[in-house]
Amino acid sequence: MPENVTHGGGYVRFLKAQTEQRLSDVEVQKVIEAIESGRLAATFRNHRKHVAHVRGITARKSGEPRCPKCQGEMVKRTVKRGENIGKEFFGCKAFPKCRGIFGASLLQ
Repeated sequence: MPENVTHGGGYVRFLKAQTEQRLSDVEVQKVIEAIESGRLAATFRNHRKHVAHVRGITARKSGEPRCPKCQGEMVKRTVKRGENIGKEFFGCKAFPKCRGIFGASLLQ
């Protein structure tokens, strides 16, 4: 898929605009079978493991700071220039669209 359609939901328009058949029915069936063969069995045990995994991810993310501007995820970064060189801070994951920062060393 072209890189320019992966931002802002452009991929939906891109996919809907495609009218040429790319795979034959046999190839589609092979892809479906490959996906289904890689799935775990739909058992209570697998379900509980999945729920525990998702809860762990949610708990980890809830402990991380959120961007003060857009409420997005923050990423730990290191200052590369200036008087605070080498110090760590949290910058918005959506940089450069959002320039929200959080860190005691930069808020002085």
